[in-house]
Amino acid sequence: DDDPLIHPDDANEQRRMISDARAGKYSTSRFEFRLRHADGSYRTVEAACTNMLHNSTINGIVANYRDITERKRLEEQKEQFIGIASHELKTPVTSIKGYTQILHESFVENNDAVSAEMVMKMDLQIDRLTNLIKDLLDITRISGGQMHFKEEEFFFNELVNEIVEEMQHTTKRHKIILQLAE
Repeated sequence: DDDPLIHPDDANEQRRMISDARAGKYSTSRFEFRLRHADGSYRTVEAACTNMLHNSTINGIVANYRDITERKRLEEQKEQFIGIASHELKTPVTSIKGYTQILHESFVENNDAVSAEMVMKMDLQIDRLTNLIKDLLDITRISGGQMHFKEEEFFFNELVNEIVEEMQHTTKRHKIILQLAE
């Protein structure tokens, strides 16, 4: 028989939790499901069950329940905010990218190589920002445990050179000197 306090959609999860605990599959099993509150609403709880059947003093399954409804609500709000903020950032960044390309073409036509090079560096930073926004838009994959890491090789010295060059543009009073090894 199903427990009337368990949300009907979560009954199988609760049965699996009890079955796993009885079988001793894990030292402690953790599950989330919804329980009916005294006011009739459902609250999300996190349950930790430990098989203590082998302990003659306890001879049972110990279950600890913790109400995580508020935490889940806040996590959902955070995900919504990040999704909206990321989406709203895309439009101005796309415009900046377009203006950057126009500036670059103009500097090239006027044979202003220094300005053209600086605009190209700005364009690379815009690409980085675009990738960051894409990552933020994937927040649901991250929170759902479906984050896939993309491994790629990069040269550390190139990264250091790039950072130093960016930092050097912020000051005329100091000169940053690099001494890099292979």
